[in-house]
Amino acid sequence: MYFKTTVLGNIGKDAIVSQHGENSVINFSLCVNNNYTDSKGGKHEKTIWLDCSLWRQSTTIAKFLTAGSMVLCDGLVDARTWQGQGGETKVQLTLKVDEIELITVKKPEPKQ
Repeated sequence: MYFKTTVLGNIGKDAIVSQHGENSVINFSLCVNNNYTDSKGGKHEKTIWLDCSLWRQSTTIAKFLTAGSMVLCDGLVDARTWQGQGGETKVQLTLKVDEIELITVKKPEPKQ
């Protein structure tokens, strides 16, 4: 099941670029926080992680996709489910990014 969505989140770790024929894919993880209040007034935060792929001929944007940077992504979401070792149902969400907008770029810490 695929659905189109727009997601605002923070990059979990620096993007990785790999080559596939004449095209390149930029892979990164995206953390989305959802704050909500339950029916009893309790405040909660739920974190959702998406594995993202951005197919491009140019990979210039990859250097800006660093851990902690905030991005706005449009794309198709796919959910894959499987049974874990303990019998629990696991879900992996992936986002095939069509459009990406940099909101904030976190500068990398200098390496010592």
